[in-house]
This record gives sequence, C-alpha cells and structure tokens, in this order.
Amino acid sequence: MTALITGASDGIGKAFAYELAKKQYNLILIARREELLSKIKSSLEKEYNISVNYYSLDLTTQINEFCQIIRDNKPDILINSAGFGRPGLFVDLDFACHAEMLSVHIEAVVKSNYEALKYMREKKEGMIINISSLAGLILGKGYTMYGSTKHFIADFSQRLAFEARKDNVYIQALCPGFTYTGFHDTEYYPHFDRSKYPKFLWQSPESVTQESLKKYKTPLLIPRTLNRFIYILSQTLLFKYIIAKIMKSSKFV
Repeated sequence: MTALITGASDGIGKAFAYELAKKQYNLILIARREELLSKIKSSLEKEYNISVNYYSLDLTTQINEFCQIIRDNKPDILINSAGFGRPGLFVDLDFACHAEMLSVHIEAVVKSNYEALKYMREKKEGMIINISSLAGLILGKGYTMYGSTKHFIADFSQRLAFEARKDNVYIQALCPGFTYTGFHDTEYYPHFDRSKYPKFLWQSPESVTQESLKKYKTPLLIPRTLNRFIYILSQTLLFKYIIAKIMKSSKFV
C-alpha cells in the first residue's frame, strides 16, 4: 500500500507521513525543500522499515510533473496538503501571488484528483484527502484569495465524494483551525505572534491527522469539537457582526 503526500516537509503533511508510516504504508513525499524531505525519508525508513521516495517539486510551476508521478505510481491514498497564505487586502498584493495560490490550491488539487480517481474507480478502492481550512468556511477580510481557494477545495471535495462513494473511493475535505505548523513562519508574517492567541485555540498537526484518518469516510471534516463549535457560531448574525467590527480595524502587512 502506498500513500502520496504533498506539502510533506512540514506541518500537517509531515504529520500525515508519520501517521501512515506507523500503519506500514510506503510513501511518496512531495515538497519544495529537498533537504527536509531527505531527512524525513531517512527517519521514516529507519524507524518504520518502509520504502520512502521523494520529489522536490514546486506546485506553482510543476503540476504536470506531479500528475505524472501519480500516473506512474498509482498511490492508494492521495493527500493534497501543499498550501500557503498571504495576509493583506486583495488589490494590495501582487497578482503573481494570487496566480500561484490558484495553481497550488486549485489547479494542482483538481488535476491530481482527476488522475487519481481514474484508476481508483477501476480498482474500486482508494482515498483522497484534500486539505482545506476552517478559514475557507468563515467569511473574513484580508485573506480573500486564501479563504476563497480553500472554500473551493471544501466544496469541490464534498461534491466529488458523492460521485466517488459508489466506487468505494472516499474523498475528504479536511478543514483544520489554528494548528502548530510553519504556516506563519515565513517572511510574509513578520509580526505574527502566537502568544497573542489563547493556547486553547491551537492544536497539534498530529491530532489533526489522527482524526482525519479515523474519520476518513467523512466528506467534510472540521477536526476538534472546539473548531466545530466555532464554525456553527460563525453562521450566526451576532458572530458575523463581531467579526466585521474586528476586521474593520485590522491592519495587514
């Protein structure tokens, strides 16, 4: 059994790699940072006695190569965890950033799902997990492209799940909330301070992936009870009013 994971060098993608290695899946890891992939490969092969291959790819420009890897290897599980965010108002950001996000969050996800479903349908088995975000389910100001593309992933995955269920293929949109990853540890978040957010809001990537795999038949999964409560609350008029007030005074870098 083989699993292919994008965004595997850090965060939720890396956590998925370790969780599936424990279950004795052989792995194909994809991310940009080859040095980190090499270290993860050595660690996983040594600890779990499995086979790990990796490819250093940038999904903003190498989607065709990514899809070819899927066609060549036909993994039993496909996990699209690659993604990124950029804070700021839509017209204040360079459009090249928006184009890259469309490539990674939408084009790569759609094309990889298409390639995987073709052979999974024939085999009558398979699993696809597309990483969305709680932010894709809640309206807010300042993350228009990120929220919109993540919303697309959630909607697309749910619709596809209904189509694929008859073929014993399970597709899940995973929508985590605040998670300890390297998402904010980039040059685009120079002023981000985790300590300003209550600790109870955060969860580990390991807890996210464990719940995802346990509930793999759930088309839309918001991990953790607290996050599900936040989502339900976000649909109320009072919450929307409060968020609008907060966002009105927000400043983005």
